Amino acid sequence: MLKAGYTIIYEPKAYIFHKHRRSIPELRQQIYDYARGDVAYQLTTLINDHDFRAFERLLFGLPLSRIKQVVGRFFVRKEYPLSLVLCGVAGNLAGPFALVQSRRRVRRLGASKPYVPVSDRAEKKICLIKEVTSALTGDPLL
Repeated sequence: MLKAGYTIIYEPKAYIFHKHRRSIPELRQQIYDYARGDVAYQLTTLINDHDFRAFERLLFGLPLSRIKQVVGRFFVRKEYPLSLVLCGVAGNLAGPFALVQSRRRVRRLGASKPYVPVSDRAEKKICLIKEVTSALTGDPLL
């Protein structure tokens, strides 16, 4: 959002709706997917934007956070299960492959259409409805 020129502000009254996972397999899948996406995003940032902070995150930040999770589990007695840490590690390792797969898919199918803000979409729908109605009724005043 920041790269697109938008400003981010803090809104204390904002609500965030999200889905709590109801089972351990669902939670494992979520952790795996988030970890995979994090690495794919960092690599994309590094490749497309030449932002070397992504390099630091991949080489130092990410491994350090995983080491802290493991150390915390065994020495500080945190209750975060080791199986979930391993899901995150597996997702991190799958990130580069996910990025390659995604880029191949885009090359094969083409890029998606650019984002159109909701306000523009609603306006275009109204115009389109008026054009179709005008064409069907023959009334140019609509």
